[in-house]
Amino acid sequence: MKRTAAEEPLPSAGKKRKKVITTPVTKELIEFMIAKPHKPLDGFPEEKLATFSQEIREFYAKRKAIADKVLEYEQALIKQFEKRDYAEDYTEVEVTDNEDN
Repeated sequence: MKRTAAEEPLPSAGKKRKKVITTPVTKELIEFMIAKPHKPLDGFPEEKLATFSQEIREFYAKRKAIADKVLEYEQALIKQFEKRDYAEDYTEVEVTDNEDN
């Protein structure tokens, strides 16, 4: 019997669950984050946005939100490094039971 994407997964697919992976962040990377914080939109005058289309303003807002999140993440790693003298990145991934090692 052939299966389609809409049908249930193959029995060998296993059960999906989330797993947290911890990765150490090097001192060199922390020093780089301190020296060059993530601010890709610095220098762009926001008052100029009014002259652009709505689509451009929406793109700018989304890009700024992403940049702010990245900067916030970097600052959290820097703070963790200053407090503990090391920093770790915690990434949540989805794995199936047969992938878990």
